[in-house]
Amino acid sequence: GTHRGGYDAFSFDVTEALRPGANEIVVRVQNPLKVDVLDAQVVGKQRAKSEGIFYTAATGIWQTVWMEPVDSMHFERLKITPDVDAEEVRIAAPRSEIASDTATEVTVTDRGRVIAKQTFFMAQEFRIKIPKPHLWTPEDPHLYGLRVRLIKGGDDDEVESYFAMRKISLGKDERGRTTILLNNRPYFQVGTLDQGYWPDGLYTAPTDAALKWDIETTKRLGFNMIRKHAKTEPDRFYYWTDKLGMLVWQDMPQAFTGKEDEMGTEANAQWETEWREIMGELHSHPSIVVWTVFNEGWGQHETPRLTAWTKNLDPSRLVNSASGWFDREVGDLDDVHAYPEPGTDSPSATRAAVNGEFGGITMRVPGHMWTEDVMGYGTTLTDTWSVTKRYQELMRQAYALRQSRGTCAFVYTQITDVEQESNGLLTYDRAVW
Repeated sequence: GTHRGGYDAFSFDVTEALRPGANEIVVRVQNPLKVDVLDAQVVGKQRAKSEGIFYTAATGIWQTVWMEPVDSMHFERLKITPDVDAEEVRIAAPRSEIASDTATEVTVTDRGRVIAKQTFFMAQEFRIKIPKPHLWTPEDPHLYGLRVRLIKGGDDDEVESYFAMRKISLGKDERGRTTILLNNRPYFQVGTLDQGYWPDGLYTAPTDAALKWDIETTKRLGFNMIRKHAKTEPDRFYYWTDKLGMLVWQDMPQAFTGKEDEMGTEANAQWETEWREIMGELHSHPSIVVWTVFNEGWGQHETPRLTAWTKNLDPSRLVNSASGWFDREVGDLDDVHAYPEPGTDSPSATRAAVNGEFGGITMRVPGHMWTEDVMGYGTTLTDTWSVTKRYQELMRQAYALRQSRGTCAFVYTQITDVEQESNGLLTYDRAVW
């Protein structure tokens, strides 16, 4: 079989190809890096040559590959959607086959104690009541346990997972300005840009513990949100943001056509396929609260249609039509990029005002640099006190926007250095911060 796209998962049933004895499976990956053409591929910031704000391309397989025996009738995926207002969780559990003599048993636990258990016949979508739910927040990332069992007289199929009762929406602040609500209350989001690059694995973190450490460190530095920029991550990253309590704004990785508001028909169809698959795969992670369709003008096309399409696919989250640059006045957020000082528009009646990027303080740290070349925003500083003082100034300005402009979220660039871009709060090797 074949698959196109470097950011969404896929699988093949190899049963018919297996033979008695030893078998060999070959997975071959091509990354042509098609950019600045109308049939551009989705590449994020990968480039053949690392320079400026673009980095070394990933080559080959960058996420986990495994084989798994499954029964002919099995669950294909869980799609979990909390409904805080209705005090229930909606679960979709599509199966590979449908049979009239099967049932699905759904069990919900809270700290190991069973709080709900129901059996459904024939249905593939279920609603389970969660009275007086314990709501998920970054300060209290409470998770419920979930077990879904397919009962079919003999070889049952069972999946264990988790979910959170969490709601993200727009509403009004104490001064009547449109703002972001978490669980029906205004919640100020303080984020950092996270591009998910590593010096030894590029797109691939060295260990699961390394993924966890990045999130824990981001939280330790006072942030409650990560803007995952220009790439997706393995599910383990989002497991840790769910469990540790870190909001996530997820970018669609970019495709660069080189022409404003244009993309080839086939490239656009592929772009939509990949974005739909990414959203579907990540849907059940409660920490993800914003889908960002475009970054600045990079491959931006048909913005009103694609923003509405994204919202229709997932009305349970906020949709940011474009983070920075070309605002088509659609979506839930009015997102401004401002360097180095933060800045936003004022919120409108229907959209909240956020600062999707600012900062970028640059410093050389000899012995911890990918290259001697340095890219950043503004003067390259040479001592830690100057960096700290400048950072404090910018953060004070960002927090002040909450009162003066009604800004409800900002994103500092960035959590780590990435190759020649030396403007992280941490060095690329995560050794100095």
